[in-house]
Amino acid sequence: MKTKSKLRRWLSIGAVSCAGLLIASGCGSNAETAEGERTSAIDAYLGTDFFGDFDSDSIEQDFAAQQREAEEAIAACMKREGFEYTPSDNSASVGFVLEGDLEYGTPEWTEKYGFGITTQRFGQSEVGPELVGYDDSAFANDDEFVDPNQEYIESLDQAGQDAYYAALFGDQDGFGTAESFEEEGIQEVESYEPSGCQGEALGSGPTDFFAFFDEFGDELDELLTDVEADPKFVSKLDDVQACVTEAGYELPAGWPNRVQDSRESAYQKELEEIEALVGGPDQFDDIDFDSMSEEELQSMFADGPPARDFSPEAKALLSELQNKEISTAVATDKCGGGPLELTELFQELLADYEDRFIETNRDKLDSFKANQEASQ
Repeated sequence: MKTKSKLRRWLSIGAVSCAGLLIASGCGSNAETAEGERTSAIDAYLGTDFFGDFDSDSIEQDFAAQQREAEEAIAACMKREGFEYTPSDNSASVGFVLEGDLEYGTPEWTEKYGFGITTQRFGQSEVGPELVGYDDSAFANDDEFVDPNQEYIESLDQAGQDAYYAALFGDQDGFGTAESFEEEGIQEVESYEPSGCQGEALGSGPTDFFAFFDEFGDELDELLTDVEADPKFVSKLDDVQACVTEAGYELPAGWPNRVQDSRESAYQKELEEIEALVGGPDQFDDIDFDSMSEEELQSMFADGPPARDFSPEAKALLSELQNKEISTAVATDKCGGGPLELTELFQELLADYEDRFIETNRDKLDSFKANQEASQ
């Protein structure tokens, strides 16, 4: 799926990084807002906010607002299809992993969380107060989400439920039926592409976000590759690498795309050893989903994944690894490789490359914008 892969790369390297993963704040390109903050030149040209204000507070507010709008659009679509649909309010669940008691990118954050790799791998309740984990307190919330449409769905017969899910999710090669939800469970989530009323709602607006990436995914991928390969950026990373090495430390694999690559490569061997002791992603393998009732399934996923048992051995290994990560991250920041400093250079370069992108693709951008406006 070209659109999904291109979109994921752009978000992980560019937009999402501005939410506090690689880049702390101040995302955008060479166009200036009224407040003096930079915003994307592509956004300015199209009149969109695809790559605009990416500070974490704004992301949460925008996401909640978009979610409300999408739910209302789904309700209208389902009514046209002959079904009732009550919009859900999930705003309380909106949040980002790297939020916490400290501002991301500051020396204080780095001194506590390092790169945010091993310190954000396990829940705080799992590792205990002497180690660092992500905030998993939300799983302890007694306020269990109740789908306002559940009672209505259960009032339908089997054929009605199948038709309801097909209208809501569209044709998903067997995914959009009541039976497939029961048979496939969570295994189909990774291959899910929105369609039906949900897809219509996600694609609504003056310019379709997904349609944009479908048409310009290759060009955007090339744009990011060019920024990463820019001599100024490469030279900066080389200087940081040399400085960190001279200080006696080794940067983790995947740096500086820390969060994007950390789950796959950074400290992989050590983390696999720890997960072998406490139970890693394969902890679901021994669960018999078919034998579980609907109430048991809902309860399990509302409570989060099964708690892992951190033995003294596992805690000792994790403590050693976290100390290694944090000390390396502190040294990296001192060598000029902190997220704020890299952000400034990356965005400075990105501004120039976005201008080139617009000049190269002006006719296609004008046509895309006109077609999207005409379709509304």
